[in-house]
Amino acid sequence: MGNSASSVKELVDNDYLKKLVGPERIALGDEFWDRMLSYKFYPPMASVDYGVIEEAVQPLLKEFIINDETTGNFSALIRKFIQLKDGQVEAGLEKNFSWALSNAMFLIRFINKFFIQNLDEKDLARTFERSSDRNTPSPVVEYALNSNGLAAATLAASGPPATNGNGVHHAEKSEAVLSSTSGNGVPASTLATYIYSVVDLLIKSPVGDPFYVYEMEAINSLIVLLSVRIYRPDVDSDSPISDLMSGDPISAVAPVLVSRLLTNFIQQPKAPGYLLQSSLHGSIVLSLACEYWEGDGRVIFEIGLQRLGVVFSAGLWNALTLKNYRYPPEPESLMALQSIFLLLLLSNNSGHLENPVRQALFGFGNSEDPAYASNPSTHALPFSQIYSRICQQLRREEVSLLFYYLLHRNRDFNVYILSKTNIDLLILPMLELLYNAPAANSHHVYMLLIVLLILSEDEFFTKTIHEIVSAYRW
Repeated sequence: MGNSASSVKELVDNDYLKKLVGPERIALGDEFWDRMLSYKFYPPMASVDYGVIEEAVQPLLKEFIINDETTGNFSALIRKFIQLKDGQVEAGLEKNFSWALSNAMFLIRFINKFFIQNLDEKDLARTFERSSDRNTPSPVVEYALNSNGLAAATLAASGPPATNGNGVHHAEKSEAVLSSTSGNGVPASTLATYIYSVVDLLIKSPVGDPFYVYEMEAINSLIVLLSVRIYRPDVDSDSPISDLMSGDPISAVAPVLVSRLLTNFIQQPKAPGYLLQSSLHGSIVLSLACEYWEGDGRVIFEIGLQRLGVVFSAGLWNALTLKNYRYPPEPESLMALQSIFLLLLLSNNSGHLENPVRQALFGFGNSEDPAYASNPSTHALPFSQIYSRICQQLRREEVSLLFYYLLHRNRDFNVYILSKTNIDLLILPMLELLYNAPAANSHHVYMLLIVLLILSEDEFFTKTIHEIVSAYRW
């Protein structure tokens, strides 16, 4: 580390990492942090690289989880990240790429993964609050309050969100402000500030190289935090992280967040070539978050009025872990895949509060509808582009689940799908997958059958589909 590039294997004996995990308390203002984070390091893109890192640093992580009880160095690292992020946003994210910010996000995500594996969620939350500098107050991020006393977000312009010319809104243009304080101005926890800072960075990051790393790290950092539920069979019990993901600050920016993630799905952002040079198979940047998804993970999703707990020992959860994942023909679409994973996890997040991301997902309209022009405040995306992507990638379980959600719970999207004259683009891939059901994942097949049942409730669809299918013999 330091000012020179570091190889993966050098991380094991790195003096900076040894000091970080050691028994010495490091103050937030110590120049150590700037020195440690000043190196140029590309997050590993291959599972073999991740395996080398994880195996090599296990002793360091085991030492850290013990020493951090008294040093609070992990909390200091979190606060350093927040300082770096706030400084970048204030100076203008698009003006300069910060390796220190990228490295801090990567390091926090890596440590979080280990802590999540080995700590109870409430113990994990406490690691964020241990201050390595007793004189440093908790960071506070201001936010605006509307007339109802709730966090309010505003867009950059009074008109509709900026688009790329194809009707896709650029969420990074949003001037939404996240909060880490309660409505009465009381400073929130460091964990809350960290979550809101990551979300804020995600929705404000410029598009393209080199800022691709910012957005990818932000997406994967949130996935890592949400994975804490995989270790909790009592999914309805108290969950500090789940509640924070549903609080007022997230509610304020939920439409912008959903737009950003769905825009990634539509546009399939390309990964910079230098991130793909080491390997085009095995894993992606999320690899640091992969192992804890092993075993039986539960996803709770709604089918009509029922809630079903489906055990994905293979299928969607293996897709999340990338254990069975193979790069698609377009390796540049990695961010799109991770965006859908995160959107599904956020939509299924079940805390004590209403889920604002789920509400935003079920409530956005069609930006191609003339009615949108007369109501610029409406949260909208181009349905035709979402439809095209779904048709192209229906073979993926996560895309099928997203389609089910939109079809079942987003009324405008349901009406749009049933009005399509080119419905064969959707139905034929679906029927072919069902025809080859013995070779497919049973959960995926079940989801497709549910989708067909929903569609078959419409008489026009039923008539049209019979005309289409009669032309094919398979």
